[in-house]
Amino acid sequence: MGGFNGGGNGSFYSLTYTYGGGGGGASDIRLETDSFNTRIIVAGGGGGSGHGESSTSGTGYNYHNPGGAGGGYEGCNGIYNPSYFGINISGGTQFYPGPKSGLSSTAGFGYGGSNKATDYVYSGAGGGGGWFGGSGSYGKGFGAAGGSGYVLTMDSYKPIEYIYKIEYFLRKASMKTGVHYGNGAIRITILDYIGKYNNIKFRGCGTPGFSYSQIVSLITLPTVV
Repeated sequence: MGGFNGGGNGSFYSLTYTYGGGGGGASDIRLETDSFNTRIIVAGGGGGSGHGESSTSGTGYNYHNPGGAGGGYEGCNGIYNPSYFGINISGGTQFYPGPKSGLSSTAGFGYGGSNKATDYVYSGAGGGGGWFGGSGSYGKGFGAAGGSGYVLTMDSYKPIEYIYKIEYFLRKASMKTGVHYGNGAIRITILDYIGKYNNIKFRGCGTPGFSYSQIVSLITLPTVV
């Protein structure tokens, strides 16, 4: 299974042939709980790793093929054998998801492609979630691609359906790819006290939330699987 918040599913054929892990889910700050269209900060999830054919030799099925790191401006590509014509296991970007690859489903806004194969030829990993998700694996146990990150600024790309307010624009924002390994995380750093009547409220999955009356800095940490 893919990670929570957009990670694509991997598929399993056999321990001695091909299989792939699920893509990592994105970490994000959003204004509404169930809407991809209100995300203002996103750290892309890494693509799932695969086990199967070598990315260089094309012989045997006993090789580990890493997934691409999550973004960042763009998710990184999955590891695959480029000698196979037409394979494109690409990370999500600021404007588009990674393309459809093999029998994997198409990635989209907020979610990575899922590998749905049931045979050894096309089994592989799921793409990472993100601003736009990464490609699922083509198959043969190749790795999948990572999803992209996002920060809402005055100049950032905003899809037609995207919902935002000017007061949420961030300044001097930057993103990096592949700086965090393991589970997704968001680091919140308290910068200064601004008074008891200016509370900022945070709510996690299924929790009532808690408040701070400080200025905070929100930093997302991309996940690499």
